[in-house]
Amino acid sequence: MARWGIDRDTADTVALCMSELVTNSVLHAASGCRVQVTNDAGTVTVEVRDAGPGTDLRPPDASNPLRVDGRGLQLVDALASRWGSSRDGSGFSARFMMDS
Repeated sequence: MARWGIDRDTADTVALCMSELVTNSVLHAASGCRVQVTNDAGTVTVEVRDAGPGTDLRPPDASNPLRVDGRGLQLVDALASRWGSSRDGSGFSARFMMDS
């Protein structure tokens, strides 16, 4: 990211959000995953794709602050410029975009 001119704080935030999506993939897909990071006109996009069936990701439920799981998507929702997911015949993708 340094070669793209992305500042350290943004790069750290991208790494944190990417880690959360990879963790979800490892926990729920029971398969490996592929991570793709691109930069287009100052917007870093990270896509994590796996061969699992996936589930539609919804905005995180913050109604129970003592809940142990589900914090990863809360972080992505709070820190990323936008995020989403999709499923097709060969797997599941979760992605987020970070404007730098």
